[in-house]
Amino acid sequence: MIKRTFILIFCLGYISLLAQEDIAKETPKLDRHQLGLNLISFLDRFNKSTIDTLNVKLVYDLVYRFFLTKNFATSIGLGASIKRQQEKYDVYSDVLSEDQRKMDLNLAFEYHWSLSRRWKNFIAVNGLFGYAGFKSGLDSGFDQVIKKKEKIYYGSGLRFGIQYSILERLSISTEVGMTYIVSTEKLRTYFDNFRDFNSPEQIKTGLDSYYYGPTSIYLNYKF
Repeated sequence: MIKRTFILIFCLGYISLLAQEDIAKETPKLDRHQLGLNLISFLDRFNKSTIDTLNVKLVYDLVYRFFLTKNFATSIGLGASIKRQQEKYDVYSDVLSEDQRKMDLNLAFEYHWSLSRRWKNFIAVNGLFGYAGFKSGLDSGFDQVIKKKEKIYYGSGLRFGIQYSILERLSISTEVGMTYIVSTEKLRTYFDNFRDFNSPEQIKTGLDSYYYGPTSIYLNYKF
């Protein structure tokens, strides 16, 4: 009786292991990591650099996602840019130099669901932080007038996106969103030599709502 019991337990255990192997073969492995490259911002770097002062565009060059489950994920978006330009029309003209620096960071919690085998949607609640700095200098040869602007902003909002799978691990996606932003902007004008004419620093704060359409296209790789 004891011998038959051991044989029965062994057979049931062996059948259970076989069933688990079959389930593992049928259930695809969950790829938890996804890296997205913004093709629009990448191609824009090859265009002629233009200065757009302190406009908030919320452009993210890279987006990394970590899938907690099949449907839920956390994501980090990073964006940065440096633009410089100088203008001088002739030998006797003043030289105008402009310098802009920008950085954006986005943290989000996302929910993904499938529409079909290739199409997926996602909705995200995100928090963001950004910095934009602009500096212009007008050099007359005797002195240089410098205008310096800085803008720090943070906020939160909602994003809605759609994704199309080209291959099993490769996909493209775009998104729309709405964000509320609290910003602090500082402006200062000063001189290199005639410092008595320096103006005091001006500070302005504000609350803005920002809507953006599908202006970015991401190429995503899941692994």
